[in-house]
Amino acid sequence: MRHLRRAYEQAGPPPFQHFAGASACANLALLAAVRGHHALAETWLERIRECGPVPAWLEHHLLLGAVVARAVLAIDRRDVRAAAQALAEAGTTEEQGDLWPYLAAARAAYAVAFGESARGLLGLDAACFAHGMAARPGPGAHPVLLRAHAELLAATGEGNRVVALGEAAAGSEVLWPPVARVRLLAGDDEGASALAGRALRDAAVTPRDTVELQLVLALAQLRASRLDDARARFAQAAELGRQGLLAPFALFPREEVLELCHETGTDPRDLGMRHTLDDTSHPVSGPIVVLTRRERAVLAGLAAGASPVRIAAEHGVSVNTVRTQVRKVYRKLDASSRTSALARAGQLGLLSPDTSRSA
Repeated sequence: MRHLRRAYEQAGPPPFQHFAGASACANLALLAAVRGHHALAETWLERIRECGPVPAWLEHHLLLGAVVARAVLAIDRRDVRAAAQALAEAGTTEEQGDLWPYLAAARAAYAVAFGESARGLLGLDAACFAHGMAARPGPGAHPVLLRAHAELLAATGEGNRVVALGEAAAGSEVLWPPVARVRLLAGDDEGASALAGRALRDAAVTPRDTVELQLVLALAQLRASRLDDARARFAQAAELGRQGLLAPFALFPREEVLELCHETGTDPRDLGMRHTLDDTSHPVSGPIVVLTRRERAVLAGLAAGASPVRIAAEHGVSVNTVRTQVRKVYRKLDASSRTSALARAGQLGLLSPDTSRSA
């Protein structure tokens, strides 16, 4: 941000020396929009116009960040027409340079917001493949790509894969909001609340994530009949929502969001919602299976073809302890044999690809 601001401040006058300043404004608008600072993003978009006109043959190259920023702002406002126009103007992710992760993430956000999550997963896969990534984003990938992958998985009902991705990318705060949300949608209110509370204490939490985390806590408190806390949390989320961050409200069960609107005297239309329950979409997370560290080790041993005796020897525990853990794993996976347990674990994303292949 400091580098881009300096580029803007040191840019020369039109007709030629202002190009660097205009490009810096475009990228500053993009970064602000991605974090959810809508007013700041609009300020930088306006400053592009103040810099002076950019030749048509250079415009796409220099100002792509601004186009993606406009797409993100429109998606957050749930303005499908403006979002689609901006994404069409941005072009395909395969053609872009350094900003392709942000364009890919914006396309994923559009897919999640407007009910095209399955197509969004295909698009993200194509974008990653075109830029030399052998698989969809995982630990170590660009943060916006990692988050986009998690959001698309959540939107397709693959909640357990979101949790597994969060565990694999331990320490990546960017995944805390979707992991907390899918835990809430799966009925793990305590786990969701604990994670959301932890994330909100992080000084680097963005306005976008704050909305989602406050909604997680508000719904969890509502389910626990702690209405004062639920109202307070929802009021904070609604205040940010009125500033243009409307998309997160559609990620939660509609009837509960409308109930919180009623409890706080909030007009649902201010949050991009209608008063009635006539929307057929209903967020789901899919099954959530949480294994302890020891149970995951036992599952990995089973996947490698090891016997309980060998697993016990490798981990320094008794055979009876391992057999007890195997029974617990089977019960959590609703399986009756090693084969069915491994199949179920693979389906839920509890086994790494390498482990699955070796099995």
